[in-house]
Amino acid sequence: MGTNDEKNQFMTEAEEQRLGEGLRKAFASGNPNPDRTGCPDPSLIRAFAFHKRIGGPDVFEQVTTHMAGCSACVRDALGYAEEYKHQQRRIRKIR
Repeated sequence: MGTNDEKNQFMTEAEEQRLGEGLRKAFASGNPNPDRTGCPDPSLIRAFAFHKRIGGPDVFEQVTTHMAGCSACVRDALGYAEEYKHQQRRIRKIR
């Protein structure tokens, strides 16, 4: 029998992973923008994916609002996020 923490969980870890993957797929393909209309500068998306400050709250809101409706920018951000993860692993190995 599970612990109280397990009983009170909203989702199991596996369910959470499946949900996350489903959301990634939806955001990465649900709103195509082949002409890249209104896309922010790629350096902003990369900075966002690398957990860096991208300006004030207004810039953050503009970028995230755009990404919510632009699969091309979501795919870029996911690619940059993978790059960030690899960079962080290398840094941890060096330490």
